[in-house]
Amino acid sequence: MLAFIILKYLYPYPDGISDSGSYVAAAISKVYDGYRPYGYSRFLILVHNYSSSISFLVFVQYFINVIASIFFIFTLKYFFTPKNNYVFIGTLIVSLCSILTIYLTNSVLSDSLFSSLTILWVTFNMWFIRNQKVFIRAGLLFLIFVTLYFLVSLRYTGIIYFLIELFLILYLLLRQNKILALFSSLVLSITIINFYKDQVILTKKITEIDTFTGFSGWQSANNALHVLPYIKFDKSKIENKSFAEFALYAKSVDSLFVVDKTTASFMWDKNLPLKQYLFNTINKNGWRYIKAWTSLGKNEYGEFGKYIMLNYPWEYFRYFLMLNSIGVLYPIGDQLYHSYNPKAIPNELLEMWFEIKPGISLYSRSKIIEKISPNFAKLRLLIWILVFFSIVLIF
Repeated sequence: MLAFIILKYLYPYPDGISDSGSYVAAAISKVYDGYRPYGYSRFLILVHNYSSSISFLVFVQYFINVIASIFFIFTLKYFFTPKNNYVFIGTLIVSLCSILTIYLTNSVLSDSLFSSLTILWVTFNMWFIRNQKVFIRAGLLFLIFVTLYFLVSLRYTGIIYFLIELFLILYLLLRQNKILALFSSLVLSITIINFYKDQVILTKKITEIDTFTGFSGWQSANNALHVLPYIKFDKSKIENKSFAEFALYAKSVDSLFVVDKTTASFMWDKNLPLKQYLFNTINKNGWRYIKAWTSLGKNEYGEFGKYIMLNYPWEYFRYFLMLNSIGVLYPIGDQLYHSYNPKAIPNELLEMWFEIKPGISLYSRSKIIEKISPNFAKLRLLIWILVFFSIVLIF
């Protein structure tokens, strides 16, 4: 509570990026907008039913994170009793007072909630692994499945958790109880398949395009653009004409985007090929923005990314995968917070949803995040080093 009070004093209003406004707009319309998962907007609606205060939203996110963290840490203490109680107390303080984690709860973004639910999912699985009683494992599986559904509703990357969970279930239960193993695996598979189908139906209803989401194609094209300046296209090998048209267009301007680090800005910068080609497609076909965006993501951009990965694997590894892996260990550039953003949510949405009166300027009393942000990469590297030595010690 003390950390929360300090946080709200230093940053009375939450931070955010352009996604923040999209989440709020989707919550106001109560309809999936075709871009981002609707789960966080549902969460905003749920919180709004109790209070429209933007500080209340932050408190709920912070409280969920604290509960998840405490549950995780005390579970660790229960299964792996530390010999020195000071080690446990130190772990508790460091975990609950992580500046990055606390600051993330003060953002109108799905990231904090996704992180908190991930901690819950991991903790439930620790109990699932360590407990041998069948009926307790069955109850834990119910909690795990509910948590997984919420996770994938928040961020599509949560799909990977389903694969991990399926492996765990089969590994742990096939010898103990084959019926429970097969039944729970079936339920898990049906859950993710139905989620996928429902998402495809929703996307098609909005965009007229039969796909799960356009983001995957945009992301793979963004990744492939890192490689483009270092390769030559053989036009005769490209069978898909629409894809070939984009590939040659991007190649003609590849001098604009030679980079020495990985970035996601190719997806957002209006002066770079992905956005420029999107505007050309809108003008050429007379499509709405969302339809053109989704169509390109499913077709041209997805095919472009796949083509680069399969036909230029060494270049893709050298100019994207290797740099991106380094970015995971030592994040730089647009992967980090830089400064407080008071304009993440448009004023009309702030007034309509959070009842913030016009003329009130969003502000912060501190630049502590901005000042220490250069050290975030070093802290991340330290965490990875600790993880590495922990794994060594386990073995």
